[in-house]
Amino acid sequence: MIVPSLTLIAILMFYPVIQSFVMSFTKQMLYELEGKWCGLENYIKLLKDPSFWQSFKITLIWTLGTVVLQTILGVGSALLLYKSFSGRGIVRAFTLLPFFTPGVSIYLVWRWMYNDISGIFNHILMTLGITKEPILWLATPRLAIISVILMATWRYFPFVMINVLARLESISKSLFDAAKVDGANSWQIFWNVTLPQIRGVLLIVVFLRAIWMSQKFEEIFVVTGGGPAGSTTSLALLSYEQAFGAMRLGYASAVNVVIFIILIIMATIYITTFKPTKQTV
Repeated sequence: MIVPSLTLIAILMFYPVIQSFVMSFTKQMLYELEGKWCGLENYIKLLKDPSFWQSFKITLIWTLGTVVLQTILGVGSALLLYKSFSGRGIVRAFTLLPFFTPGVSIYLVWRWMYNDISGIFNHILMTLGITKEPILWLATPRLAIISVILMATWRYFPFVMINVLARLESISKSLFDAAKVDGANSWQIFWNVTLPQIRGVLLIVVFLRAIWMSQKFEEIFVVTGGGPAGSTTSLALLSYEQAFGAMRLGYASAVNVVIFIILIIMATIYITTFKPTKQTV
C-alpha cells in the first residue's frame, strides 16, 4: 500500500510542474490541446516584458512588507500573551482566529471595509474628522498595495506569534529572574535575554513566511484583482491573467517556471542555512 500511495503522491506533485515546464517552451493557447514548439521565445519575451518586471517588483514589495509586519506584530503579540493575566487563554484563542478562518470570507470582509462609500475605515476616519473626503483605498495604486499588505499581515501574523510563543514558554524563567536581579530593565531583558533565545525559531519562521507569501494569489485576486492599473499584480496573478485572460498557456507557464525557480532557490537557502541547533534553556 505504501508504494502505490507514494507513486500517486509523486504524480500529483511532480506532473503539473513537469507539464508546466514543457508547456513553457510552446505557444500553446488555452483552447488548444497541443501547442507549437517555440524554444526559448516565451522566456525572451518575458525578460523584455515591462509587465513582468512590474509584477516582479510588486511581488518583492508584497513579500517584504507582509513578512516584516507579520514578524513585528507576531513577536509583539507573543511577548504580550506570554505574560500572565486573567483571561489569557481566551485572548490567545481569539488571536488565532484570523489564521484559521476561511480565507475568502476574510478577504471579502476586508474588501468591504476598504470600500470608499460604505467601508468602515472611511466611516471612522470621517466621523473623527481626520478626513473630509472618502479615501480611495483600493482605487489608488500606492494605497492599494499597502491595503492588501495590511490585510495579509492581520491574516497571517498568528503563525509567527504561536511559534515565538511556544519558544518563549520553553525558556527557563530563571534567566529572566537573574536579569531582573542584575537590574536590567524591560528593554535590556528583551535585547539580551529574550531575543537571543528566540532568534533561531524567529529566523526559521521569517524564512518560511517569505517562501509562502511570495507565491500567494487569492488575497490579491479577491480584494483588488491586481488593480488599479496593475499596481497589485504579483507574479502569481500575472500568470493567472496570461493563462485565463489572454489565454496564453505557454507564456503563463514560463511565468510559473520563474516562480518555481525562485521558490526552489529560497527553499535551498532555507534547508542549507537553518540546521537544527541546540537551544539554550
